[in-house]
Amino acid sequence: MKWQDMATFVVVALVIETPAGADAPAGRYVVTPPEVRDTETGLTWVMTAPTTGGDDGSGGYTLANANAYCATLGAGWRLPKLKELLTIVDVTKTHGPTIDEAAFPGAPAESFWSSTSYAGTSNMAWFVTFGYGGTGIDTLMQKYRVRCVR
Repeated sequence: MKWQDMATFVVVALVIETPAGADAPAGRYVVTPPEVRDTETGLTWVMTAPTTGGDDGSGGYTLANANAYCATLGAGWRLPKLKELLTIVDVTKTHGPTIDEAAFPGAPAESFWSSTSYAGTSNMAWFVTFGYGGTGIDTLMQKYRVRCVR
């Protein structure tokens, strides 16, 4: 990577690592294991993220394999768009996991893929870090967690 490209990436990282998302107050969800329905957005989420499997054996997936995993869950299940994933971030929490733990028990304070590509490039996509509720971009081969939606 050229130093000019690195300088651009650092500026982008400073902008995107600020906490973002929608408030996810307790009581907003209808929990019917293994699913969680968000009454505000109408989206249905898988309650627990996989902790095994994936590309590294511990639930980490490349973007392509994250998409494939969601497809194995059946009709309509898919990887969420960035805006959708941000709706389950609880910005009232100062540290992770920044999610409603009553609705999503055992949720790790880790990064999760979205299906949203980074504008201007075909080899990067957005993720959400539930350690503090921020967002970032990375190459498609990086391994992050997955939480499917429909």
